[in-house]
Amino acid sequence: MAVDLYDSNLEQGLRMPYDSLTTLNKPFGLGEYGCMSSSDWFWESRYVHDFTGFATDLKKFPRLSFFLAWNLHWGLSFHQNIDVLKDSLFINKKQLKRLMQRER
Repeated sequence: MAVDLYDSNLEQGLRMPYDSLTTLNKPFGLGEYGCMSSSDWFWESRYVHDFTGFATDLKKFPRLSFFLAWNLHWGLSFHQNIDVLKDSLFINKKQLKRLMQRER
């Protein structure tokens, strides 16, 4: 299961669906995440988001299993301080593969 969020304010945009989804006791995540409005298709705002606090904000939602940053100008490469993904909160595909092999 997943919820989509196009908002730089995780607390504001994710709190209500998070609280509802946790009652189902199933894994869920952010299926599409964009740090700006989904209506800005042509990136007219030229908004650039600073991801410095992203890991800290996500830690407020401990049962969130994954997030997928959307593409184009919603994608991480268009924004600042994406090195936050080096935080131990996040694992990448290579790390996941190693973890799965250990559990066999």
